[in-house]
Amino acid sequence: MPSAFFRLLLFLGLFGAIFFLFSYNSGYGYDAYEYLIIARTLDQGYQLYDFIPSKSYLLYSSTNLLLGILGGIIT
Repeated sequence: MPSAFFRLLLFLGLFGAIFFLFSYNSGYGYDAYEYLIIARTLDQGYQLYDFIPSKSYLLYSSTNLLLGILGGIIT
């Protein structure tokens, strides 16, 4: 009978492979770059509607707030 550690590694390997396949083919995460760029420009004095946002104002504002709280950690 395999040990618990081996079963955990097997699960993580299978889960990682399935998630990679899903995320690679789905476009998951491509919008995150847009959120980051627009949130950073809000700190520089631009208005949100200087751009053509694809999501609601709250998403960009909360990303801007999170960047302010974390400082320069997220690049």
